[in-house]
Amino acid sequence: MTRCRTRDFCGPHTFFASYSYTASHDNSIQAVAEGFADGAAVDSLVYDFLRAEDSDLVRRTQVIQQSQPFGMPPFVIPADASPGLAARLKSLLLSMHREPRGREILHHLGIERFAEGDDGAYDSIRSMQTFLRRRAHSASGSGARAQ
Repeated sequence: MTRCRTRDFCGPHTFFASYSYTASHDNSIQAVAEGFADGAAVDSLVYDFLRAEDSDLVRRTQVIQQSQPFGMPPFVIPADASPGLAARLKSLLLSMHREPRGREILHHLGIERFAEGDDGAYDSIRSMQTFLRRRAHSASGSGARAQ
């Protein structure tokens, strides 16, 4: 969700008359553009990619609120993947900007290069999550019920 206003928000069911899940950010943008949804929270990476592609979907929507910057979504692999595979993938991602084909792929994705992540980039998300969990816990413990 864009900018969680945690003071007033305990979940979509307490804030919106109805809501649905589209399963992807581009589907959410499409739902708004085509009038199936009044609004959607989407990742700016997806929105900016569509804007760069001169997408009609972006022309039929407008950004009304932006969140604070967050860390990039992480690149994940299965927990049981071999350490060798993890090391090879990491090396490939961190060096692909040095090769012509890698630069071409990155350019198409609108990414300059991959870099080692800083776990601190996700602290603001953890803070929101902690706040919402505490709020939900205190609401359930006090007998309060969301309407």
